[in-house]
Amino acid sequence: MTNQNTILTLFPKVFCVKILNDLDNNKILKIVKQEKYHQSGELQKELNVENISLSSDTKNILENKKLLFLKKILLKEFYTFKNDVLKYTKNNFEITTSWIALCNKKQKSNLHNHQNCMYSGILYLQTNENSGDIMFDDLVNFSNFKLDCDSYNTYNSKSWRIKPVNNMLIFFPSEIYHQVLENNSNIDRYSLAFNLIPTGKLGYKNSDSYVNLKILK
Repeated sequence: MTNQNTILTLFPKVFCVKILNDLDNNKILKIVKQEKYHQSGELQKELNVENISLSSDTKNILENKKLLFLKKILLKEFYTFKNDVLKYTKNNFEITTSWIALCNKKQKSNLHNHQNCMYSGILYLQTNENSGDIMFDDLVNFSNFKLDCDSYNTYNSKSWRIKPVNNMLIFFPSEIYHQVLENNSNIDRYSLAFNLIPTGKLGYKNSDSYVNLKILK
């Protein structure tokens, strides 16, 4: 050991951000714009959000025959992430639910997380500079002290914004709270969201937490 500081990032929440340059998002947009939409989340008056964003009625959009090619692409990208970064090479994952999030002008989402899943993903289909960042919030590991920082980074931030661009793909732990900030552009902001869980044999055999998970279809 030396007398220099050793910086350890222990127990991190691991995100993945990537641009799918070869993806034809116009082809996908033509399909998803035909979907029916409703207000997302719970009742609007209970969320304290004046102009809440929309969600597609279907929660299995990736089972659309015209989008099965996209499901294969997204699963392939997640498998690369979970094998190469997370090192979960022995575990299989499946997409459980998938839907389209639509944010019209001046709309935004409530602060929320996703339950009954381990990782979530977002693929951005139609965005621009002012169509609304996604903001992630740490509501668990907080301090009672508010300190001034010379600059914010992943060590000292309690929230983090990502400005979406077309064909950007994000994977993040499902328990992380997040929200879509207000769309201040003149375009409708479209994104495809989906959840994943591990399947198959999980845990140590003969232990009290050993399970064999399967997705019923």
